[in-house]
Amino acid sequence: MHFKQEKQEKSVKILALAVQTGEKVLDAVSYFFIAVMFVYGSYSLYSTYRLQHRSFISQELMRYKPSEEGAGFNELMKINSDVIGWLTVDGTNIDLPIVQCSDNTKYVNTDIYGNFSFSGTVFLDMSNSADFSDSYSIIYGHHIDSGAMFGDVALFLSDDFFRGHSTGTLQLPDRTLSIKFFAVCTPDAYDRTVCRNPHGASKKDVLDYIDENAVNRYSTEITEESRLIALYTCNNAMTNGRILLFGTADINS
Repeated sequence: MHFKQEKQEKSVKILALAVQTGEKVLDAVSYFFIAVMFVYGSYSLYSTYRLQHRSFISQELMRYKPSEEGAGFNELMKINSDVIGWLTVDGTNIDLPIVQCSDNTKYVNTDIYGNFSFSGTVFLDMSNSADFSDSYSIIYGHHIDSGAMFGDVALFLSDDFFRGHSTGTLQLPDRTLSIKFFAVCTPDAYDRTVCRNPHGASKKDVLDYIDENAVNRYSTEITEESRLIALYTCNNAMTNGRILLFGTADINS
């Protein structure tokens, strides 16, 4: 009887020790995962910080912004031969060089210097003419929440903001185009009228789409000579959503 009691006490002690060991292991595992999450969270915040702040055009590159007479493009093209123009939207952070190449995916994650970059570079659709002579041209840029790249395009969903920021310029090597923004839409990325094949889109089809679907739409003179352009970026509020800011681009008189 005494032997049986000792055996039970020993079993209880072993069980208690196992429980204590298990608790220590669980604590260690918990601390490990907490540490991993802390490191991951810190890295994510740092990566986001770098993305947000490095996405703004550098002061070094701003030195090469062409003048209205076109001077300065030679220096820009020495940095990147794919440069075709410089886009400015008055009163916003959109003051950026534009590139174009035969592959629309290249500059999604490539900066103006040819280096990998999550913020990429603003680029003209590969099917469009580099001189913006098409009736409809699409310029792509990432939506960066800090307002870098095409982040400020989302601001045009606000009527008050749009009314105070409806002008811009598109500087090309041989001339400067004056931009008048008149509408903003939020289509699906797969919309064939305004999001795909801009070279094949007619001006009438694009304008009809805008009239039917615009979030904000303002009257503006659109002539036979007017070229339509769209600044195209992601709409973070929608799955596969896009924001397109439409304007007319006319040669400065």
